[in-house]
Amino acid sequence: MARVKIEAGKYGKVIIRVPYNLELISKIKTVEGQEWNAEGKFWTVPFSKNMLNLLLRLFKHETVELCPKLQAMAEVSVNSEGCVKKADYGQRCEKTLEELDNEMKICGYSQKTRKAYKWQIKKFISYCLDNSLRRVGEDEVRKYLLHMVNERCVSTACLDQAISALKFLFVRILGQPGMILSIPRPRKEHRLPLVFSQQEISRLFREIKNIKHRAILFLIYSAGLRVGEAVRLRIEDMDTDRKMIYIRKAKGKKDRYTILSQVALEALRLYLELYRPEKWLFPGAQPGRHLTERSVQKAFEDARAKAGIMKEVSVHSLRHSFATHLSEGETDLRYIQELLGHNSSKTTEIYTHVSRRDLGRIQSPLDRINSFDAPEED
Repeated sequence: MARVKIEAGKYGKVIIRVPYNLELISKIKTVEGQEWNAEGKFWTVPFSKNMLNLLLRLFKHETVELCPKLQAMAEVSVNSEGCVKKADYGQRCEKTLEELDNEMKICGYSQKTRKAYKWQIKKFISYCLDNSLRRVGEDEVRKYLLHMVNERCVSTACLDQAISALKFLFVRILGQPGMILSIPRPRKEHRLPLVFSQQEISRLFREIKNIKHRAILFLIYSAGLRVGEAVRLRIEDMDTDRKMIYIRKAKGKKDRYTILSQVALEALRLYLELYRPEKWLFPGAQPGRHLTERSVQKAFEDARAKAGIMKEVSVHSLRHSFATHLSEGETDLRYIQELLGHNSSKTTEIYTHVSRRDLGRIQSPLDRINSFDAPEED
């Protein structure tokens, strides 16, 4: 761990003294307005509070010694040697995340959403330093979002989630609702889901030899389940007489019914006969816990590789394929919407764009040409 000295210099400059270390030097070179003073053997940068916070972020893993003038401006705790106490960051970060989690529980947010928001806020705290969190301005928030786009190259969905998490933080925890109001939302990407052909589904399922994995993947495809819904199924959720599956508290805390296919039911009966689960339909390795989503994803990835399917699909693509294949089979869109648990029919309409029901009937103009001149050989 290197020792970095940061001092107030003359003429509106901050002086940075670091040992010769290529990693530290490369960090300083990322700062706008930095200059090397060969005579004094130190670096200088423009003096401002934002610049000071930036330097503390850059060197948060090092031992940072601040001069008394900068200590007051940075509003950080220092030890007897004038070095920034690193314990402050961890303790304050944990306190903020705990407050955030408790507030989200009160608001009824799902565990998955709470985990995602906490991860986003932890990244933000790491960027701007938690000890100045309540003094962060809109410019700092915008710089962080640009950092996500330019440096971390995050997706539009990740950026939108970060804005939602920051909005919750400033409104519900910090009591600053005006902070985030002018932050624009990124334009949503209109990407079509990748789906399997029915031939690929057959190839995929032929490669699944494990009876437990076979049963759960059959259910996901045949009923259009999310992987999180599938692993949380209970034995009593399977209505074999009515050929229905009861989904509890799905996305948006909504209950729904979906179909139970005969083929999936036969695979499920074989699984139940051999495994005899008690509470969860698919119990995990830990007693009293259900199978993890990652276990299902791994089983799917292994089968996809063995089947030689090169598409960049995931286990969630089975749900997309369920809806698309129903659409190709001319199932009414309203029924597909109910089976998937979508609030709006507009969400379900995306599957009409990937269905071959109508597009498959269109003949390419190339196929209407009867003959071509054969290419000449060299």
